[in-house]
Amino acid sequence: MFDTLPGTLVAPLVAGGTEVRFFAWLENSSMAAAFRGRRPMGHPAFAALDDRQLARELRRRVHGAGGAVGAIRLGPRPLATLPADTAGTVGAAGGGGLEGRLWRYSEGVKLTVATRLLKESLGLRLVEEDEEKRGLSYDWVLWTREDAHWSA
Repeated sequence: MFDTLPGTLVAPLVAGGTEVRFFAWLENSSMAAAFRGRRPMGHPAFAALDDRQLARELRRRVHGAGGAVGAIRLGPRPLATLPADTAGTVGAAGGGGLEGRLWRYSEGVKLTVATRLLKESLGLRLVEEDEEKRGLSYDWVLWTREDAHWSA
């Protein structure tokens, strides 16, 4: 994402008159487990950087595309939890569990989803804190994942 987002998304928005303010809440732990035995390959421009250097490089890329940086936070994976009753009941209104499709998955998958949602909540907090600090409200927010690639 950090190769393609500045030039393909930030720069055209800024050129069109839209103020772009970048926020990132990034997990700094290894993604090795996600590769299930395959060797993860770090991005050549980022793999050797520590957290502070990575944040500086992201700022440089966003500023180079004409955007501003609201906040960049790098930290360990947040600790997400699941409701006590995760068995759920199909179609049960107010059943107390994880109704719908999620209840069918393993606890590991449920926890991965909960972690993803927690990260989005933490990212939203960065945006809301910036709005409060600056005394404004953003017209719109674009959420994207760090493994997304922008082609147009």
